[in-house]
Amino acid sequence: MDIQEIIEQLHLSGILDHGAREYKYLSGGTSSTVHMLLSDGIPELIIKQNNPTTIECESFYLNFYHDNALLPDLIFVNEKYRYLVYDYKPGETRYEKGNKGIFLETLVEKVINKSKLHSQYDGFGYLDDPTSSWKEFLLSRAFRARNVLMDHRVLSEEDHQLIENIINAKEEFKEKYLLHGDCGVHNFLFNNGILQGIIDPTPVIGDPLYDLIYAYCSSPDQLDYETILIASNQLSCIQLENHNINEEVMIGLYFRIATCLVHHPFDLNEYLTAWEYWKSRI
Repeated sequence: MDIQEIIEQLHLSGILDHGAREYKYLSGGTSSTVHMLLSDGIPELIIKQNNPTTIECESFYLNFYHDNALLPDLIFVNEKYRYLVYDYKPGETRYEKGNKGIFLETLVEKVINKSKLHSQYDGFGYLDDPTSSWKEFLLSRAFRARNVLMDHRVLSEEDHQLIENIINAKEEFKEKYLLHGDCGVHNFLFNNGILQGIIDPTPVIGDPLYDLIYAYCSSPDQLDYETILIASNQLSCIQLENHNINEEVMIGLYFRIATCLVHHPFDLNEYLTAWEYWKSRI
């Protein structure tokens, strides 16, 4: 839909007044189209367009966690899920390396420990593409990552088998928490290095530790044991003793190395250094 058409619909729905409304196109990532609405030059609302399934899943997540101050307030969802509108949250997506321990602690305290069960959901993994178990979701992600890694001739067959073995040996996680699912620094808003907001969920049903490991692995700095240990020890929503933190990080790194090959290849060497570090801990 054209942004002017959307603005007119919002006027007719009473979401916007009938005064002149400025807007600014923002980069929306790989598939979204995002505009910022301004009033007298001041950012006020965000309009996000995507395919209906993605918009429905994102709006469900924002509604489910409507009381979380780090998440945008959902203002309006088009009845056909062509777009949604949420309030503007100030902050910059530019992450300054070296601040990982601080933002991970904030993430655990204000988001992950407030994760809630969505027990009536039939399945695990992505809301729009469920699997029958948490382990099956991780294996499906590992399969896709393996294809990317093999195409780029990164990691060995031994490494691929190691991750498959780790996932297969995991104790099945049976609780169904609603997770952000794309909980990385690219979706975090910072102000003077402090985590101020989180945007663009790709909702997942499963283990809250997944969001923490995702965030930890989403930048190549401070991928040491001490940084993740401090943050993970603050988890209160799950029994951490039922997890092997070394193996959980290895799984997260495996996924992230595949992602960085596609989107951030300049990070590869740092991730490969971290891979050898963590592999030595297994």
